[in-house]
Amino acid sequence: MLPRKNRISKADFKRIFKKGKACHTDFFVLLYLLNPEIDEPQMATVAGLKVGRAVKRNRAKRKVRAILHNYLPQILPKYQIVVICKPRIHNMDAKSLQKNIFKILQREKLLKPDKTKNI
Repeated sequence: MLPRKNRISKADFKRIFKKGKACHTDFFVLLYLLNPEIDEPQMATVAGLKVGRAVKRNRAKRKVRAILHNYLPQILPKYQIVVICKPRIHNMDAKSLQKNIFKILQREKLLKPDKTKNI
């Protein structure tokens, strides 16, 4: 589970959905927004009824949350990120889901620069 300081409040959800930038894949949609008022990155996962019943929705959110939790130290501060799961997320194993999320975070420049590449 994400620490409280890294979770998005309900009030911020509406702002992220209205003003945030979106990146679409076949398996999820990643919304993000820069918020200068916060010091830590904040994240949330959403899975609608199209993903399946409660067990499937919770499993999808749990997979995504675990991956985001691993990337938490690498994500730039002051960003709020929402991952919306799509029904096809169940066809994906954990490693390929992790690669997809990493590619999107990297492409959108939401990750801190890797200091080992400069050596």
